[in-house]
Amino acid sequence: MTAEARLYFLHIPKTGGTTLRLLLEQELSSDEIYPFRNSKSANAPVEEELVSGHFPYAFCRKLDPSFDQAFKVTILRDPVERYLSFLRAKKKADESLLDLESVLKLRLIPKSKYHQGLIDNALCRHLATDPDLQGKDLLESAKKTLNTLDDIIFFDHFEEEVIDLFARLGILMDKQDIPKINTTQKEPISASILEEVKQWNALDIELYEYAKKHVQKKATTYPLQTKSFQPLLQKRNEIEYTFDLPLKGRGWTYRDTAQNNVIYRWVMDSPAYIYFSLQDDFDYDLFFNARCLTAEVEPKVLVNGKEIEIKKLDEEVFSLYHGKIPKEHLTNSPIELCFYSTKAFQYRDLYPSKYSRNHPPLSFALSKIQISSLKNIHRVERGV
Repeated sequence: MTAEARLYFLHIPKTGGTTLRLLLEQELSSDEIYPFRNSKSANAPVEEELVSGHFPYAFCRKLDPSFDQAFKVTILRDPVERYLSFLRAKKKADESLLDLESVLKLRLIPKSKYHQGLIDNALCRHLATDPDLQGKDLLESAKKTLNTLDDIIFFDHFEEEVIDLFARLGILMDKQDIPKINTTQKEPISASILEEVKQWNALDIELYEYAKKHVQKKATTYPLQTKSFQPLLQKRNEIEYTFDLPLKGRGWTYRDTAQNNVIYRWVMDSPAYIYFSLQDDFDYDLFFNARCLTAEVEPKVLVNGKEIEIKKLDEEVFSLYHGKIPKEHLTNSPIELCFYSTKAFQYRDLYPSKYSRNHPPLSFALSKIQISSLKNIHRVERGV
């Protein structure tokens, strides 16, 4: 059976959802995602292909009259581990919090950001048809919801189950395509606090055990890729790519938006790859617009594993870079462009006053890639 309407990813915090959202968003253009980077209110009518966010099940049902016909997926994580990961993320974001116990002391302050974020029994509250329910009523409602979902990914088998999900979406996925984003390192916590965490999440623990033992995956499929993805597969001798388009590649961050509404992605502390299909009997000019995190970062490019010389052409926020791709490098199709740098830095270390997501170290961001067999630099339009 094929689901209709659209795909909903019900993202419960600290379950590995940032990684899954990245992978889902790569298959679509930015205007096919609801709501993309807060570009519109999360109360507006839904017309897009993908709905992805920390939206409770009850909210989505009210939002979208076609919700019951949509493909719905969520991730479940051991509730105690999920909660501890949430504590670690809060501590990591606030240098004044020295340990996990410090975070927990703040959870009791009414209307504080910690109180809002540290929702006990978050699995139940996100999945219940009415999040204001309490006790067994909340638990039973969440159990019923689990049986309506088309796919449930268990964090303990994340890679295998993500690959299985994408097969049902008509997309071939490999383990090397699955990044690790927004992670935290485990750290000690007292036995007494650990026991309290278990008590605060007793309903979630029961729901999680129920899901593992009783919920069966459905055989539903859903064709996620739309016509916006097709141009990436066509063999051409001229490419003009911007990062609001779908991404055929791996190793990038999710999309970000600059103040002038230019959409870009970061290259992190490991190489980022993108693939294009080019006719193989031409030499090519490669142009790209990049913003380096510091002056020490130097963008480098491999074409099918072979490095090409890159020159910076101007000094802008997103500067223009140029390199030549000889036809001798076009031995594989599609061609693999690898962007990397030998230097990377934590964004928050350089800009402590600015909001920053929990990325690994970053090196440079790209907003536009142009490849042309016509060697005329004056034809190139700036990306920013």
